[in-house]
Amino acid sequence: MASELWRLDNENWTLYIDFKHDREIKNIKRSRDWQITATYQKNGKIIGLQWRIPNADYRKAKRIEKRVNYSLHKTGESA
Repeated sequence: MASELWRLDNENWTLYIDFKHDREIKNIKRSRDWQITATYQKNGKIIGLQWRIPNADYRKAKRIEKRVNYSLHKTGESA
């Protein structure tokens, strides 16, 4: 799983991105006011980040998810 978007509650969505997609993560941190709700770690290294996405930003998050998953599919990498 490189990127995943799911419903958190009636007001929010959750977006997860693998840390190897650091360009997308930097863009989100720089241009979005989304709250990081979780960090995923393995052997002391961060492997993924999760954000809380308000309903108003769903389409923006969906585009990011598709872009990350498309780049994964295009390069032939495995999740």
